[in-house]
Formats: sequence, C-alpha cells, structure tokens
Amino acid sequence: MPAGIQSDGFRVARDFLTPKSKRSWNGDRLSLVVQGEPTFVKKTSDMKPSDEGQEECGIEVEIHVKGEVDSRGQYRSASSGSVQSLDFSLVLEKGQWRIDSAPDTVVISDSDFEQVFRQVTLYHADTYSHSLIPDVRWFAWRDWRSHAVKELLAGKVEWLGDAIANLNERNLKLEVNAVLEESDKIRIVLNDAFNQLPHEDKAMLVHEIRLTLGDGDAYYDMTVTTTSQQDYSHEDADVSIQNTYAASPLYSLSAGNIVSLNSSAPLRVGQVEGSQDARGFVFGSSGGAVLNADSTVTCLKPNGAPCGTMFGGNAISEITGGIKNEIWALSSDSRSLMVQEGDGTVQHFTFPWLGDASLLTLAVSSDGSRLSLAVQSGSLMGVVMTGIIRNQAQAVVRINDAVAHISSRNRVSMLTFYNDTTLIYAVNGLSDDDTQGFQQIGPGPEHAQRLPHAQIKSIASGQVNNALRLAVLDDQGVVHSDSGTLDGSWTIADTQSTVISQR
Repeated sequence: MPAGIQSDGFRVARDFLTPKSKRSWNGDRLSLVVQGEPTFVKKTSDMKPSDEGQEECGIEVEIHVKGEVDSRGQYRSASSGSVQSLDFSLVLEKGQWRIDSAPDTVVISDSDFEQVFRQVTLYHADTYSHSLIPDVRWFAWRDWRSHAVKELLAGKVEWLGDAIANLNERNLKLEVNAVLEESDKIRIVLNDAFNQLPHEDKAMLVHEIRLTLGDGDAYYDMTVTTTSQQDYSHEDADVSIQNTYAASPLYSLSAGNIVSLNSSAPLRVGQVEGSQDARGFVFGSSGGAVLNADSTVTCLKPNGAPCGTMFGGNAISEITGGIKNEIWALSSDSRSLMVQEGDGTVQHFTFPWLGDASLLTLAVSSDGSRLSLAVQSGSLMGVVMTGIIRNQAQAVVRINDAVAHISSRNRVSMLTFYNDTTLIYAVNGLSDDDTQGFQQIGPGPEHAQRLPHAQIKSIASGQVNNALRLAVLDDQGVVHSDSGTLDGSWTIADTQSTVISQR
C-alpha cells in the first residue's frame, strides 16, 4: 500500500507476514503499476495442513500491468494489455491468516503511483563534459535522496551506455545512513575513496549531486563531506556545465517560404523552390534540409537556397534535426538510420534489437545524447530511447545497443522532445481523423495530450512567440500552437503550411 512505500518502509505490512516471510520479503525490489482492480482467486484445492500442522491455502492475484519500477528506480513500460498472475500462500496462525510466501513485489494503482513515488532526474555529464544528460528515475518518498545519490555513484546506465562519463572508477560509495537533514540543509557523507579522485571528477560528481537533489538548481545549498571529515561542499564552484534546456525557434515551410514563428507575427526568412509537396523539413539559423516528394533530401542554405543532395541520394522516409548542423534520417525501408554532419560526412546505423520490426519515426534530444524511436510490432513495439555516443568534437561515433522501453503504444507516427525530459507523441487510429496524443516523462507513465480538433499531419516543439510551445500541423496547412502549457488553449501560428521544422 502507499504508506509502505512513502513512509514506514512496510513496517505495518510485515505484521501480516509469518516470521519466515518477514525475514525474506523485499518490497523494494519491484513495484508493479496496475490499471483497474486486481482479481483474487482462492485456490481451495491447495488448502491443506502445512508441515507444522497449520492450515494452508493459496491465493492467485491477476493484475493488468502498465509498467514497473525496479530497485534502481528505473521505469519500464509493460506490453499493451499485459496481464500477470501473482501467487501467495497463506497459513492460519492462532486463528488468523498470515502470508507465508509472496513475490518480492508491491502492486500499486496507476492513480496512486505519482503520489507515492517521486520523480527524480539524475544529471550525468556526457563523456567530454559538453552537456548534462537527464536520467529520470522514480524513488520512494521516504528515502529518495539516498537512492538518488547511490545511483549517481553507481555510474553506468544500461540504455545510455557510453553516452555518459564514468566518474567513479575507485569504488566510491555513500556511507550507510549518510544523507542527513541537518538545520534545513542536506548533508552527504561519502567514503574516503572520494579523496583520491582527480579534482575534475570530484567537482563534476558534486555538481551532479547538487543538481539532482536540488531538482536542477545549480545553487542548491548542501554539505558534502567524506568519512574523514574533509569538506567538498564547494568543489564544483568552477564547473560551468549547465542543465538548462535551450528551445530553438520553430519554422514552417509555407507556400514555398521558410517562415519563422518565433515572433508575434510570422516572418519570412527564406524561400525554397519546388517545395510544395515537401514531406519533411528541418531548419535553423545555419540552414537545414527538406525531404522532397521523391524521397530524396536536399540541403538548404540559411536563405533556403539548395546546397546539394544529402545522404548519397538514398531514399528517405523521414528527417529530423540533431545538434549543430547534423541531420538525421530514417531509411525508406524503415530499418536503419543515417546521420549527416555539417561537413558532409554520412554515417549509417542498424539496430541488433530491432529483429523483424520496423521504425516509424525518430527524435533527437536537445543535448544530442539521446535518441527516441517509434517501433512498429515486435517485443519493443511502441517508443524506445537510447544513448548517442559522441567524440570530443561532438560528432556521432555510434548508437548504444541497449534501449529503454518508454511506451507500448502501437502506430506512433509522430514524435518530439517537448523539453529535456518530456516526450510528446501521436498515435494514428483506425481512421485518419482518429489521432490520439500522449505526453510522457521518459521513462515514466504516459498521460493523454489534448490535440486540436483536426486531422493531424505532424507535431514539433520549439519557440513560438518567444516561448516554448508545442506545435501541430493539420491537413489544411494550419499550424496550431499550444498557449504555453501542455494543457493550454490552441491558437493559430501560421496558415498554408506544408511541413513544420523538427529542430
């Protein structure tokens, strides 16, 4: 129940366990987030005296699982319609039933989940300290700070892989019961292995802890010491790396004109010839690209003039922007990705986990270290996220092999990072008019996202009227902009548009 996770560490729950199961049961190993009411079935055929002469019975609990949280606070989406059965055995002790065996699992409703678990964003520096990569976890309220610091010190995150730096090569640990609240200030006590780290690594770890415990506040006041009482509270004073999300201006391709939507009135900044039937569009201050009707991609200069064919002339089904001047593309067979750097270098990537499934759409985060993909069919159907490994010049080296399964929604056709942690995606229904929108902290539970009452063609996010907005293009060429919150009212930002920028 919520109290066990939030406050008392399952003290009350253990009153309902036998002495044997009190010692062995671990409620923090796994939490299942369920929808609807569980079904309880008493297995009367199992009722029999135990070895100690006690009366026994079995209970089978059937639940509809939406997701799960493991002991590291990592959320994983369950397959759509996933049903699990949990088996419990009970014994009669002194006239009262007690649970003698139970799975190391807590079951909690989806309506309670976000009240009981705290969303915590761990901030990891990338390999060369260019940016901070957010890693969303879900921890019990009662000891979330300790869990957060332990996970930062643990370092490696499977789905991010080598996209993040390994700052803990000396078995650095948090002392037992060493995240303390003293005089309205949090004190963290690390073991003396911290003293042996290079200054740069100590400074970055302190900075990561500060941002994580302070919910992104670079000035969060805390104390960091070691077992030997050395004080490192201000070790990160000279660390300049920030976790701020910089929204890019949003552009539309409207009647052949590149239109900036960043001011109160749309402003034409360039013109693209022969773009009336464009299928995709990426643009920024240094230029961009347009996906043509024949599936080729043309490079664009800052004024919209063409600057050559991209991706070796290969057929492309979708494009999106990355960091700097890179353009990402989904191959026409929906099986692989390509990325073209600003210097013209093209790289091709396939995915060992894809199997016989196909890719539907893609998005790159603002820090350039995370890639989100929509997958059609297969065990990873829905939305997945993985790490992008870069070199010191921030060029793409490879894509991590492991993925985080974000959502199990089928037919995700449109996808964008709204900010550094929130994904917005749209799912096509059985008819063109039936498009459902969803927003999701990645990884975390999904929520419905209200869309304009129109047939949706694409979605994007960026600055509209000098504020972060979600934009939607409908089948009439109208760009709708959310008024500033994801639950706000929709206004018209542009008309007669063909596509909108995904950078």
